[in-house]
Amino acid sequence: ELHNMKAVPEEFRPKRILLFRHAEREDHARPEWAEHSARPHDPPLSSNGKRQCKDLARKLREMGVAEEEVVVLSSPLVRAVQTAGKVVKELFKGYHDVGVVKIKVDYLLSERGRNIKSRMLGLHPSISSIPRSAPRTICHPIVLEKGDLMSIEHNIDISYKTTYQTHYNKDGDETAPSGRLITLDERINSNIHALVHRPEYHNKTLVLVSHGGVTRRIVENLTSTHLTYRPGYTHLHILERLSGENPGYRIGGAWHPHGVTTKKLKAAPGVD
Repeated sequence: ELHNMKAVPEEFRPKRILLFRHAEREDHARPEWAEHSARPHDPPLSSNGKRQCKDLARKLREMGVAEEEVVVLSSPLVRAVQTAGKVVKELFKGYHDVGVVKIKVDYLLSERGRNIKSRMLGLHPSISSIPRSAPRTICHPIVLEKGDLMSIEHNIDISYKTTYQTHYNKDGDETAPSGRLITLDERINSNIHALVHRPEYHNKTLVLVSHGGVTRRIVENLTSTHLTYRPGYTHLHILERLSGENPGYRIGGAWHPHGVTTKKLKAAPGVD
């Protein structure tokens, strides 16, 4: 059942939502990386991706975000957690201790299950042409727990309770708790309002770090706007709270660093 956004007054919603895709991943910069990894679906950032994080943090500082009360949520995939950590460190440098703004890992923001599985098996278009020394199999856990992620980014809120817990079957398919297969659209549309309207986010700036397809669906759901592109690396969408009795958000702006391109979608809405 969809969360009833009409039941959430203006003062009980985030002041604005800053939503962006993670920075460049290592296997996009070097596709051969996946052949040498036990977790080929969960790469770290590339060197260029780390520079993109600094560019994004500078943009957020220009917007005055460092002076606001901010909550940062991230997908559990390594590249997203690293993006969140590096942006937070650069953004708040000189304002207060970085540890004051801890990263909350929310599994609702995880990448589409179909993409995770295809990268695990070496079937994703971005890596399918790379020769493999042996057949790939499904690896578990598919996504890491918060404690494991702290070895990658220490500034994680270990006590945060995720809005939604992803589930995967033995074949690597994303499922509902009941075991039936679910789509990314179902996961986002049924849960995103519950995430953004948690009481602890009232009147704060909410930062969400996720993936291209997930970012697009969240923007579309919260603004009732159809995007004709998939966001590129660190592509920032600024969602502003509508005032009065209107319960929604609007796209108040967007930004991406020089050299980062968006992917125009040729398929029907809801298909990447």
